[in-house]
Amino acid sequence: MSQNVTQRNTSSVVAMRSGSLREGVIVNRQPIEREITMSKPTRSGKAVVATMLISFCAAVAGSAMAADTQWEKNHPRRDQVNDRLENQNKRINKELKEGDLTKAQARKLHRKDRQIRQEERAMASQNGGHITKAEQKVLNRQENAVSKQIGK
Repeated sequence: MSQNVTQRNTSSVVAMRSGSLREGVIVNRQPIEREITMSKPTRSGKAVVATMLISFCAAVAGSAMAADTQWEKNHPRRDQVNDRLENQNKRINKELKEGDLTKAQARKLHRKDRQIRQEERAMASQNGGHITKAEQKVLNRQENAVSKQIGK
């Protein structure tokens, strides 16, 4: 899309039409009008910068979400169990902070989670660093029991 712009100038005139340049002369120091044909900008400078910034942030966020470590990719069952244990640890600490759990209750729940983690490691050591679906199911049931005690 193009637009015509008319400007006043007291020196020389440059007209741009279809990519060609022409220079004009001023007579008697009178202002002369010039016509410039140019493409209408599609975005302002701020919009371009904002778009670039959003694109960059999206790329960084996407790579951060997809940044599973090689260990997590190779041990998805262990990763799931450990993620649950980490989440439960945060929940225990939150409940303790809010006063919904006593220190003794929190200590007992942390101890149970630690035992589940030790059991997960022992199971993995017997199977080349991996746990089976059946072992994952056993660990998840134990985690479910602890989870129910956190929310009481």
